[in-house]
Amino acid sequence: MLFGMIVIAVCVFAGIRRKINATPAEDSAAMLLEAIRLGDRADVNTLLQNGAHPNAKLPDGTSALMEATVADDAGLIRALLDRGANVNTKNQAGATALMWATGDLEKTRLLLERAADVSASSDSGRTALMIAAGASSP
Repeated sequence: MLFGMIVIAVCVFAGIRRKINATPAEDSAAMLLEAIRLGDRADVNTLLQNGAHPNAKLPDGTSALMEATVADDAGLIRALLDRGANVNTKNQAGATALMWATGDLEKTRLLLERAADVSASSDSGRTALMIAAGASSP
C-alpha cells in the first residue's frame, strides 16, 4: 500500500515538473498529437486555430500528419495540410505520411494532390509504391 502511494506521488510530481518545464509550444504540440490520436476533429481544429503547429512531432520524428493517416479519415489530414503541414516530412526511419497512408485510397489521393513525393524512400530504401505493392501481395 505504501509503495503504491509513493509511486503515485512520484508520478504526480514528475507530471507537475514536466508541465512547469514545458513551453507553451510543447504543450500545444502534445495536445494536438493527442487530439489526433483520439480522432477529435473539434479539438484538432481548435488547437490549430489557436496556434498549435501543424508540423508537431513525436520524439521519434513522427509528424502530426503521419499520426492523422492512422488515426482518422482524411478530414484530419486535410485540416493539417490546410494549416501548412509539410506533406513530405520524414520521421527518424525516413518514412513519410504517404508511406503510412498506402492502405487508404482517399488519404493517398489527398496526399498526392498536395504534392507528396512519390519517389521519397525510407532509410530501408522502400518507397510508398513499394509499400503499397507489398501490402496487396499474398
